[in-house]
Amino acid sequence: MPSTAYLATLADASKVTLDYDPSRYRVIPGRRRTSSFATMGGGRVHQDFGQAAKDRRIEMTVDWLADATVAGLEAKRDTVAETWKWHDHRGDDYEVFFLAMQKRKRPTEGWIVDLEFAVVADI
Repeated sequence: MPSTAYLATLADASKVTLDYDPSRYRVIPGRRRTSSFATMGGGRVHQDFGQAAKDRRIEMTVDWLADATVAGLEAKRDTVAETWKWHDHRGDDYEVFFLAMQKRKRPTEGWIVDLEFAVVADI
């Protein structure tokens, strides 16, 4: 069954839709933004700034992508200083920065692709 997940411009144009849903998909929470330091007189100050959307990453593996889909993803990856709309197969929308893409040729046809995005914001 074709996937509903796609990567597009923030205006929802120029979509690259995955051929299949990812076989592995993780939204990885970032570390809390904190600091802790000693003060004069033996005290200690702890600061906790919580967690922001931009501290998260998305990692996935797609077990089969066509040549045209891989080419479309590579074009977006190679675009300098651009953020994208990622609509995942669960219906969630994120503004993302394209961090990494690794592809491996399948024995017969198509590609196995690992993707990694940094979340900029929830949309």
